[in-house]
Amino acid sequence: MLDKYSLTTKILVQGRLKMRGLVKVFWILFSFCLLLILFKLLMEDKEGAIKSLRGLIIPCLLISIAYFNTKRTKYRPFDMNIEFYNNFMKVILPSIEMYRGQGLHSEVVEINYNEIEKMEYSIPLLCLRFYGRMRKIIYKKPDSYDEIASIDMDMKNNTYYVNIEEKDKEVLLEKLKRYSGKEINYLN
Repeated sequence: MLDKYSLTTKILVQGRLKMRGLVKVFWILFSFCLLLILFKLLMEDKEGAIKSLRGLIIPCLLISIAYFNTKRTKYRPFDMNIEFYNNFMKVILPSIEMYRGQGLHSEVVEINYNEIEKMEYSIPLLCLRFYGRMRKIIYKKPDSYDEIASIDMDMKNNTYYVNIEEKDKEVLLEKLKRYSGKEINYLN
C-alpha cells in the first residue's frame, strides 16, 4: 500500500420502518375489505359496493402517506477508507447498514486505475464519481474481511459515488490525480 486516506462520507440509505406489525394488520384489513366489496359486487349490490369503496379510499390514502413517510430514504454518515496501491485503489466501508436486508456488514470496492474511464467531481453536490469497471466485495461482518457474502465481478460501465466533505476535498482529489495519473473533470 502506497497511501491511505480516511474520511467521513454520506450514503443514501433506506429509512427503517418502525411499525411493521401495524402495517401488516392494515394490509390484512385492507384485503378483507376488498374481498367484502368483491363479494357485494358478485351479489349484485353495486350501490353497497360503491359506498364501501368510498369509505375505504380516505383511510387507505392516509395510511399509505404515513407508511411512505416512515420509510423515507436519507443520507447517513459512514467512515470510509481509501487505500492507494501501485495499479489500483480500494474504497473501504468498514461498517455499514443500509437496511436492504444485508444487516451490518463491510464493503470493499476495488478499482484498477487503467479501468477508470473518467472521474468527475460535482462542486455543488460535493460528490466524486468514478466511471468504469470495478469489483465490489461485501463481507458479512463489520470490520472483518474473513467471510465473504457476495462478490460483484465484472461490473462494467458502472458508476461509484463518494460524497466528500469540503475539508477532505483538496487532499483526496490531489491524491487521486497523483496515484491514478488521470484528470478529474469539475462540474458546476
